[in-house]
Amino acid sequence: AQVVWTLSNFAQVRTVRILVDDQPFTIRGQDSAGLLRVSQFASFRPSSSITPNALAVVNSELVGLPQDSTRPVERLSGTFSTASWGDEIGRFTVSPSEDEVVVVNGVGNRLYSGSMTADVPASPILDGTIFTDPQFDDRGNLWVIDNLNTGVPQLIRRQAMNWSQSSIDELAGHRVLSFSLSPDQTRLAVIFQGSEGTEVGMLRVRGTDQLVVDGLERIVLNTARGELKDSLGLGWANDTRLFILGSTADDEHSSVYSTDVDGAVRESVSPGADVEAVALSVWPRAEGVSLIIRTSAGRVLKFEDRFRWTQVAEGVSLVGWAP
Repeated sequence: AQVVWTLSNFAQVRTVRILVDDQPFTIRGQDSAGLLRVSQFASFRPSSSITPNALAVVNSELVGLPQDSTRPVERLSGTFSTASWGDEIGRFTVSPSEDEVVVVNGVGNRLYSGSMTADVPASPILDGTIFTDPQFDDRGNLWVIDNLNTGVPQLIRRQAMNWSQSSIDELAGHRVLSFSLSPDQTRLAVIFQGSEGTEVGMLRVRGTDQLVVDGLERIVLNTARGELKDSLGLGWANDTRLFILGSTADDEHSSVYSTDVDGAVRESVSPGADVEAVALSVWPRAEGVSLIIRTSAGRVLKFEDRFRWTQVAEGVSLVGWAP
């Protein structure tokens, strides 16, 4: 992805074909001749340079979060800005164009679509078994994992209103609790239920019309407090760096860790031992960090710098981001 994006900055480059050991290398979006054309270059853009807006669910309503706790939350006018929209918000995501909000209901078995700004009714768009948190990529494709009764999780993608799916066979018998698609849409970081607590893994994502998900690598995260055993959430900070919220066998207190994709823990960036984080949300950026956590008491803290966090709201049940 980085090679393609770098070449796209040269106006004279109109197509790209990559060879490895004199053999064509498969690139997402290439045509039958193995060429990636200029119209596809934008999909290889690295982590966003956008500074996003933090959102939350307060009293069953989707609201905008302020910069600090001295200001009130921002009341929105969209589909899910009122508690009477017809169901309960279990998880949510916002499209890159900010015109669509997708919600998983509280039970976890239905996806709804609605507007971020217009007061229109919620529309059911997909029924399932147990959905994870949904996610939009920067091209507007919607991704979600459904934990089917068969025991084999399914990765589902909506692309241009067409649905496709792929079985994650290597996670058969495991429930996926959370996932995060990498900014270049080639890797899937997952938290899944293992035999002794949760595990963190990395999967490869391939294919344009037909999705292929394979290459599971279990990631062992060793911290200064021992091996990470109970992970609650994760998200990509950029193309190579993840934030993971979890606790260790030696310390049940949940902390936020910064780690590289190979599992090398860089550092703990948690706000302190007196803060019990239960959820986190990360927005990938080319520069800077967009990271918020929700505590067991319903407070929302925004990451400013290492060990420096600002409280922005309280009474919150869910957190997320919008472009």
